[in-house]
Amino acid sequence: MLAVEEIVAGYGQSIVLHGVNVSVSSGKVACLMGRNGVGKTTLLKSIVGLLPPRSGRVLLDGEDLSRAPVYRRARAGIGYVPQGRGIFPYLTVSENLLIGTETGRGSPADLAEIYELFPVLSDMGQRPAGRLSGGQQQQLAIGRALVGRPRVLLLDEPTEGIQPSVIWEIERTIDLLRQRGGLAILLVEQFVDFAVGLSDDFYLMQGGTIVAQGSSKDLTEDSVREYLAV
Repeated sequence: MLAVEEIVAGYGQSIVLHGVNVSVSSGKVACLMGRNGVGKTTLLKSIVGLLPPRSGRVLLDGEDLSRAPVYRRARAGIGYVPQGRGIFPYLTVSENLLIGTETGRGSPADLAEIYELFPVLSDMGQRPAGRLSGGQQQQLAIGRALVGRPRVLLLDEPTEGIQPSVIWEIERTIDLLRQRGGLAILLVEQFVDFAVGLSDDFYLMQGGTIVAQGSSKDLTEDSVREYLAV
């Protein structure tokens, strides 16, 4: 299980997160939602170690990773798909996927499973990743994280700028991963129907704090209007 406890984080003199608490159990999907600029991406960066928290704790199955460097968090089982995908455009699809094995948790043999999850990638192994469509690059980014066999998967707005047919593929994949169990997924998403339909629990963020949380089936229209509507 991933547990984030009283995380305070920011940039320079600016504090963005003010004592944030979030948890995701193995085999579950939690969605983190809020308007732009409320701290969602900052929280994911704090979890993965790109922005070490100023205080608070990041626990993975009880192990305190709060001061661990990025590579050790990856080796412990935290997988991250950043906003904007973060693929390497001049490397091939297969080379991008092989980077995921650098955590030491996966192996080249695991690429076959990724090609099964994302069949569109299976015929593009030697194609430069920069020549893929946006949707294909997003699938590649998710596949690269999964090759490392994470225990926790952090997804930062996976539907952003993606065509509807690929959104359906990504939704299918996340749902399949949940059904398999053994993986906790924290999903940051602006597309409310997508996020709520996939998730077991929700967190709503405003001003760097969690202002509402609960079972996704209990998310009310009033909360959506108050914290998500533009």
